[in-house]
Amino acid sequence: MDRNMDLIVIGAGPAGLSAACAARSCGLDVTLVDEQAAPGGQLFRNIETPMAQALLDPKERAAGLELVRRFRESGATYYPGATVWGLEPHRVSCTMNGKAEELTASHIIIAPGGMERPV
Repeated sequence: MDRNMDLIVIGAGPAGLSAACAARSCGLDVTLVDEQAAPGGQLFRNIETPMAQALLDPKERAAGLELVRRFRESGATYYPGATVWGLEPHRVSCTMNGKAEELTASHIIIAPGGMERPV
């Protein structure tokens, strides 16, 4: 990828989604990469599906859905299913769709998550 962004966020859990939304609201060019196929992280895993929504208490479900909605509407570039395997100042190396990619940005936020939600 040839484009240099303002910010790369690694991780689409609540912290990464919030960071991406905040940065976009400031007018920054933001790209978010995450290993999972859908946003939400461990806390709100697959929150957009009825099955996942049924597992959450109503307040958590509402909060998760609102966060994902704001992220989807933010205009941030989103690469789900991306495996990050290299990190250097201003550079993220990852695999997307079976192809190695290098993303560059002025800033990088790493939001790997911090909680497992057992079923």
